[in-house]
Amino acid sequence: MLVEVVFGIPGLGRLVFEALTAQDTNLVLGTTLFFTFVAVVGNLIEDLVFTVLDPRISYDDR
Repeated sequence: MLVEVVFGIPGLGRLVFEALTAQDTNLVLGTTLFFTFVAVVGNLIEDLVFTVLDPRISYDDR
């Protein structure tokens, strides 16, 4: 949100802040769900990339 305020770029941080001040529960829950989904998918992609780049990492049964 700091970058949005400093550079005047509208984004999700400002949207969430305005939703919180307006007590728009549905919008707050939706953006929270979106951020959570992006984090989970990002972690999944990170794990897959690490297994390709580092041969020591293996998810085979031991």
